[in-house]
Amino acid sequence: MIRRCFLIGLAVAFWTDQAGAESEPLSIEVCQRAQSGVFYKTCLGELLELEEERLTYALAAAREKISREEVARRFDAAQNKWAGFVSQECALAFAKVAPGSGASAAETRCRILLARDRIRYLAEDY
Repeated sequence: MIRRCFLIGLAVAFWTDQAGAESEPLSIEVCQRAQSGVFYKTCLGELLELEEERLTYALAAAREKISREEVARRFDAAQNKWAGFVSQECALAFAKVAPGSGASAAETRCRILLARDRIRYLAEDY
């Protein structure tokens, strides 16, 4: 519990009230300092939750700036395709490590990195 509070406290220090790209988010390397595989996976899981929240905010902020219906429809379609890409790409990351114990961590790390890429793109383009 203390580790979770510490991690969340660090992450909040990097949180912004904008689309999230103004400051760098908490580094994955923080999780690599974990003293066990369980703590490492827990840390990555919590980072993923934070990045998914940032992504949700960035998507809403970008979508809000779109005024034309055609562009909005295409934005939604692109987001759906992106989500499918993430699913497949991160399943691949899992498969490359499976059946090893690091497979789920590889998938989670993939999801974190791709979410951050999407957030950066949305912040730059919208």
